[in-house]
Amino acid sequence: MTKGKELLSIVMPVYNVEQYISTAIESVLNQDYYDWELLIVDDGTLDNSIEIANQYADKDSRIRVLRKENGGLSDARNFGLEHACGEFVHFFDSDDFISPSFYSNVISSFSPQDDFVICGYYKDIESNNHVISKEMRCVDIHSFNIDPNISYRELFVSHFNYAWNKIFRFKFLINNNLRYKKGLSIIEDKEFMSRVLKCKPQFKFVNYLGYHYLVRKRFTLNNNVTDDFVECNTRGIVLQKEILSYFCKNRELLDHDGAIIAFDGIRWTINCLFNTSSCQTLKKKKENIDYILTRNAIQEQLSFLKTRGLKDSFYKYLLQHKMSYVICLIHKLSKIINK
Repeated sequence: MTKGKELLSIVMPVYNVEQYISTAIESVLNQDYYDWELLIVDDGTLDNSIEIANQYADKDSRIRVLRKENGGLSDARNFGLEHACGEFVHFFDSDDFISPSFYSNVISSFSPQDDFVICGYYKDIESNNHVISKEMRCVDIHSFNIDPNISYRELFVSHFNYAWNKIFRFKFLINNNLRYKKGLSIIEDKEFMSRVLKCKPQFKFVNYLGYHYLVRKRFTLNNNVTDDFVECNTRGIVLQKEILSYFCKNRELLDHDGAIIAFDGIRWTINCLFNTSSCQTLKKKKENIDYILTRNAIQEQLSFLKTRGLKDSFYKYLLQHKMSYVICLIHKLSKIINK
């Protein structure tokens, strides 16, 4: 184990994570890369998370606790970035954790021209009394080597859109005035990365797994499905194709990928509307489905979908003909049958 040569600023927003924060902080303390500062941003948390964080800060001067009024994840990340002093920046979610060599492996992957590095990760899914861990590997490839005639949909959807599986150069973020959009929920990472691409960065994917992303059993988005939820997911579908278009110049492939993204995204969003935790009326759900299906960009993407099987073909027909009432009835009946 050798001492790191460059300071890394770790920005960790905290809001009601007392069950997880110790594991997150301990995983930083256990790194074999030592030149880091951990900026724990108290985003107006209501539980004992910050009391726990303060206990660690009292013992290690590399840990700083910053306080602000509640403004959401994006605002907390921006606040932490304002106080960062490192050459590198990592946005670390406080309910996740990292492997002991995460920082040394990712930072050593940087070449002088790289603005950020993207790595694989473990998707840890809470299930009853245990966690199911899924490896999310990616290929080793540099941005200037991406073939514009090959589909990289899975690579970009599963790896590019997140904040936590990347380490950025601080000067790249500052010089390009890159900040997360305050108030935006659900797709804040995807929206941020769409603006990152407009800066024409150089970056690389590295096939290393060291970040553990926790998918909590209690899926809060489904517990409170709002108009904002539907609007953001709809925007996210369009943004995803926009991100792919920066690299894929093969129009047929791009349309194919965009169609799959639209179909899967719409179906997932509508399923969330009919989740048993949603309190929306049937009329409100229909209005939200109408909102999705009347977006011209969404319908354009759907037009290129090549379905497999009668079930998908039928669902595509309902979506393209904006038959929101029939869609509502099908989901309602499905809930009744499955009870």
